Amino acid sequence: MAQSTTFMMSRSARSSAWQRNQNTIRHSFDGKQFGPVAHTVVVVLLLSIMGLMYLSQINKTNAYTYPINELENEKKTLIAEQEALQVEAARLGSLETVKNSTVAQNLTLPAATATIE
Repeated sequence: MAQSTTFMMSRSARSSAWQRNQNTIRHSFDGKQFGPVAHTVVVVLLLSIMGLMYLSQINKTNAYTYPINELENEKKTLIAEQEALQVEAARLGSLETVKNSTVAQNLTLPAATATIE
């Protein structure tokens, strides 16, 4: 006949034993926590750091904005100058084509002109 031993566990030992769907690790509480003042200080520090990061990004974009604005203004003036030169070239070209046309070359000058007073 085989011998069997019954293993009895107390209630506290059973609760600490492995049970179904429960974690086997227990974390001990050391009692060290931040108080409300420390939490407030941490929040204020984080907000101030985020604010400084935001300000540095804004300053970088503003530093790039000034040269861009100057270049855009220069571009506008150059475009206006180009348009004026195109109009001038068209005007001068049209006068030259009129002077060199066959109709203008066949015209004769008047012999005598008189004015009435």
